[in-house]
Amino acid sequence: MKKNIKNIALIFIVFFYYFSNSYAINENRKEPIDITADTMEWNDQTMVAHALGNAVATQGSQTLTADELTASIDNNSSNDQDAQRIRMIYARGNVSFENNEEKATGDKGLYDVENGKIILEGNVILKRKNDILYGNKLVMDLDDGKSRVFSESGEGRVKMRFIPAQEKKEENAN
Repeated sequence: MKKNIKNIALIFIVFFYYFSNSYAINENRKEPIDITADTMEWNDQTMVAHALGNAVATQGSQTLTADELTASIDNNSSNDQDAQRIRMIYARGNVSFENNEEKATGDKGLYDVENGKIILEGNVILKRKNDILYGNKLVMDLDDGKSRVFSESGEGRVKMRFIPAQEKKEENAN
């Protein structure tokens, strides 16, 4: 009987942890997007904003940084006629995406705001705690929390460095 209660408690904890993380990821998408940079340019005709130099886009607990960010903006034709929304943010140079769980870097990237996806390309590194994935392309689904790393055009291989818990403790002691 005690074993069954422990198993039920463990299942509940895992269930709660999984869904609380997914919920937190989804909640970021409801937050406004703030973009800062050394300089900004706005093109009224194309509805494109360029953030140049130390560009940072923040949405909730998510941060996208790069040398340059370009935001593609749509007028929202819903009830509020003055509302605008960012559809995509393109990132170039020293690209980094970070949330509460992980950090990813690459040469260039795209934040598909509408579909909740981050795509990084070129020298991609994805870190989660002490574990590291290396590849050429990364696709992160911010809604379900899944990340996929790909090799370059099917050539080469994706590499993961996984540090078991006991090694992590020994490394932290050094």
